[in-house]
Amino acid sequence: MTYPQPKYSAFREASFGHATLETKNRTHAYYSWHRNQDDVAVVADSMWFYNRVWYPKPEPGTTM
Repeated sequence: MTYPQPKYSAFREASFGHATLETKNRTHAYYSWHRNQDDVAVVADSMWFYNRVWYPKPEPGTTM
């Protein structure tokens, strides 16, 4: 890691783990980051991705 922490970096964690990206169908994919802690894969972060071509859903605060 770079010390001191750069201004563009909001959060850093010195841990190991792995990520998974699951393609559910042509409109949805699920990303999750698993932190390896005490020999158990702990979900530390996750996010859904939407394909706007096949699933045109407006973002909050916008109109289509």
